[in-house]
Amino acid sequence: MRNVVNYIGVEWKLMFRGYGIWIILSGLLGIFYLVSSEAYYNSNLGFKAMHTLMMLLPLFISIFFLAMYVARREATTRTQFLLPSLPYKTREIVASKLLALAIPFTLLQLMPALLYLFLATRIGFSFTELRSGFYILLASVIPGWFILLVGYLIGSMSKKRTIYLLGIFVFISLTYGVNLFLTKLAPFLDIVDFTQLDFFAPMQSTKVYSKIWGFTLDCNYWLHRLFYLSLIIGLVWSYIYWKAWKRKELANHNRYYVAISLISIILLSSLAAYISVWQGRVQGFHHELVLYKSAKPQIYSSSYEQIIASDYQLDVTTNDRHKLEVTAHFIITNLTGAEQARFPLTLRHNFHVQEVLINDQKAAADSAGNEDVIWITPNQALKVGEALKVKLVYSGPVDEWRNMPQYEGNLLIRSVFVDSDRINLLGSYGWYPIGGIHLLTEYGLDYEPKHYLKDHTFQAPLSDFKVAVHTASNFKLYSNGIVTSEKQALNKLNIDFIAKQASGFSLVGGALQIVEHTASDKTLRLIAGKQMNTKQQEMKLSFLAETAQQLQDILELTMGIKVKNPLGANETFMTLGDNDPFGAIENPNSTYNSESKQAWRSPFNNINGIKLLPATFTWELLPQKAQIIQWLLPQYMEGETRLNISTEGVFYDLLAAYMTVKPSDKKEDLLTRKFDNGNPNLIHALINDVYLKSSDEHFQIFIRDLYTELTKSDGTYEQTRQRLLTFIKSRADRQL
Repeated sequence: MRNVVNYIGVEWKLMFRGYGIWIILSGLLGIFYLVSSEAYYNSNLGFKAMHTLMMLLPLFISIFFLAMYVARREATTRTQFLLPSLPYKTREIVASKLLALAIPFTLLQLMPALLYLFLATRIGFSFTELRSGFYILLASVIPGWFILLVGYLIGSMSKKRTIYLLGIFVFISLTYGVNLFLTKLAPFLDIVDFTQLDFFAPMQSTKVYSKIWGFTLDCNYWLHRLFYLSLIIGLVWSYIYWKAWKRKELANHNRYYVAISLISIILLSSLAAYISVWQGRVQGFHHELVLYKSAKPQIYSSSYEQIIASDYQLDVTTNDRHKLEVTAHFIITNLTGAEQARFPLTLRHNFHVQEVLINDQKAAADSAGNEDVIWITPNQALKVGEALKVKLVYSGPVDEWRNMPQYEGNLLIRSVFVDSDRINLLGSYGWYPIGGIHLLTEYGLDYEPKHYLKDHTFQAPLSDFKVAVHTASNFKLYSNGIVTSEKQALNKLNIDFIAKQASGFSLVGGALQIVEHTASDKTLRLIAGKQMNTKQQEMKLSFLAETAQQLQDILELTMGIKVKNPLGANETFMTLGDNDPFGAIENPNSTYNSESKQAWRSPFNNINGIKLLPATFTWELLPQKAQIIQWLLPQYMEGETRLNISTEGVFYDLLAAYMTVKPSDKKEDLLTRKFDNGNPNLIHALINDVYLKSSDEHFQIFIRDLYTELTKSDGTYEQTRQRLLTFIKSRADRQL
């Protein structure tokens, strides 16, 4: 041990005697300071810590080529002839060289973990709450060790400077090359990415960190780290064995063979487990693809729209291995206008129905092939207007994966799940029975040949919900309902919710928190990630409530119609993650048919109960009023003719600006003169002219007329823009 310490001292004297290493270290510390001090990331503690990992890319580059230089130094200085005469064993020499490189750079790699530990402790996180993130950030040293070893081994291959070209090729292949090519072929090839830290695209951290759910709890992350740790140990041991063999130090080869065998078993076992888990997920997803590809769209007709389910009493139990068990009591009412010998219920196909009782008598339940529908046959036909009491007992696994073909190739992303320590169970998943036949998921062809699954949401009649949840783990659980009872004992949680006249019901739980804002008679709640800054989330919720009320006032003033604030007395919101597949649920206002006018449809009035907000709502800065107007306007104007999607932004900007005007204000430009392709925005300039030349009454009429003009859908984008310019200019000239 003393020899190792002494030789490390020798290596450090050689390493730190020049200016180069100090420039490298100063540069890395400067990069860490820059990425850790950006205020933008202060809204999310874990995201801030992940953002600091961007310093690892220049650190990896530095340590990789420095290791190559140290390995080449032996050959270029002819020290390889002196090493056999030194009173050190081969393992001591190699270990000393690698440790001399690893120790200072490991301390640098630990800085994000230590920063996270300090900040999390300061704001009051318990060790249980921060340990997952701390361990993951701590494990970021393993990729650094791996790239150091690869650089050292490549550098020891040749004393020629051309070896650096090979080093550049290997480094690029191990970083960008893997993400650009291999992960597109199969998810399990992602193990070749030796970092899995997403520091190439921190805005879309999908593997290790989610802005909502926090740090990953996926076993594959630790299998990945175990694989590379065992690979590092195996490579070091093999290199030492080879060098010792050349020095003829080996008296007993068996000791090395046994060690290599054990390391190989761990290496191959972790690799096999990693691939096996991913293959299971891929097979499950492909099974879903095949199932929905063979689905029959004609089954989703409107014939059973008036089979109404209401007054739910749900008893929900979560078990290990993603299993969900539900006992559902509810009322079925036949409002179809015709007697029904049997009636359909929408329920996700992976649930197995074990018992059906109608008015306490057994009834038959048949699945509709591969569809998310079950058919219930009562003992007597369901008469027009008749209401029956139904009891349904069913269970099944909940662990859904989706691919994001437009962004991530074939890489799968988790969407809906029931785990021992977190739950994401949206109503649109179809986990409780819904009256009639509704489309939950369909086979998508938008990104051929990368076919995918498109999830849908829909509206159902308002209903009361009483939900009792039993989990085997003690974690925070939230819904769009109000908690009426909560009992925690050891690692068990029993919690009761009630939701009055809700559009649906969802359950989410894990490392989450609830933020509340009460204004007049409304209580708004936001389910946010535990890592999010609570005060900033409260500000956003307050801003949302304020803008909603202002929007109601301004629409009544300008549009001349009475609108109802769509926010109820108790509303629950949740922000979607950047790459949350359910963030891609079809927005009913996301497409526009230029052939015909369409009406606004609210994206919030759906079966989820929880109102899902876009990922931009997690920004550290408050969202712009125009953004919130874009989210809320379909709520107020539901049923009215919607705006042309190519020019709707003009109306959002105008309403957002007009909201801030006070009667006592001196008239100035209403809209900022944004630039359009490097030129001043003529539309904004002309609207400012109209505003400055008009009275309040005439400008409110202009807003109403502008809305009508923006609903016209004929023509291309350029034709629509020119028509809009002509309209606004005519109104500006009219005020002269």
